[in-house]
Amino acid sequence: MTLSLTIAATLLLTFLPRVLPLERAAPLAAAVAWLSALGARSLALISLALAAALYLPGPIVELVRHWCLSVPLPGAGISVELTGHLLAQAIVLAPAMALTLSAAHALSLTVRDARRVRRLLRDDVLWIGPGDAAVVAGDHIVLATAGIAHPRLIVSAGALVALDDDELAAGLDHERGHISRGHRYLVVLAEVLHGVARLLPGAGHAKTEALYHLERDADQWSLRQNHDPAVLARAICKAALAPAFTPAMTGLASGRTVRRVELLLRTETGLGPRRALVTAVAVGISFLSLLSLSAVPATAAGGVHVLQSHQPEQHCAP
Repeated sequence: MTLSLTIAATLLLTFLPRVLPLERAAPLAAAVAWLSALGARSLALISLALAAALYLPGPIVELVRHWCLSVPLPGAGISVELTGHLLAQAIVLAPAMALTLSAAHALSLTVRDARRVRRLLRDDVLWIGPGDAAVVAGDHIVLATAGIAHPRLIVSAGALVALDDDELAAGLDHERGHISRGHRYLVVLAEVLHGVARLLPGAGHAKTEALYHLERDADQWSLRQNHDPAVLARAICKAALAPAFTPAMTGLASGRTVRRVELLLRTETGLGPRRALVTAVAVGISFLSLLSLSAVPATAAGGVHVLQSHQPEQHCAP
């Protein structure tokens, strides 16, 4: 029953963000909704791996219980017994191990990128520029937020030349929005969830959409500092050819540039009734995702007795 509810909640969480007009929702609520969809995929795989570890040992043990191999260790004078029971355990734990390794790999890449950014800030900064931003060499127009624990603004020398004062100020405030709103933590969460869920269709799309709405949120933060939307749109377009960024560095032109520019140039402002409704539904999706987490311990509790009933010690016959 619990597994069925988990599957139903996963399908609902995966489906809703695709049909809701989330571009009309508050940007951070839309980002959380897509993160919830990504989390639902991760939860589905975790639940399946847990169910395999708890419920499959019995049938698999029955298939391989007569299998037994004694492998002598050269020079040690002893043998290692490889029994059907050990094989069954390895089979049922393999999915959980694969998910753990995938998530750990995604997290390690993020940590590696953060260290690379720290080296950049330590070794390659030319001077401290406007708004306490670290100026680095390069012809590309780069305005970015770098780092996770201690984020810093980065601007390239090319950006100082190519952007006028208003564009530079709007772009820097966009990056300050990332810092002020704590987006870097959500970016790391998106990378880890994607590391778990990457085997399921749509995981990459869900991550991209979540990051896009975080960029929208930073755009809105910049506009609240009294910048002209057209000026910020020009800065984004000029920065569109900047190099790709790592999870530890988010840049002005990250995240579906054309869609962001179109939204900035619209005249609609404020939270109208429809937009408020979509925002409320997006927030509701995140709460549903949190409630779905209870399925994992419930599945574990329901299957422990099954796992314990298939733990007889097995030895190879002499």
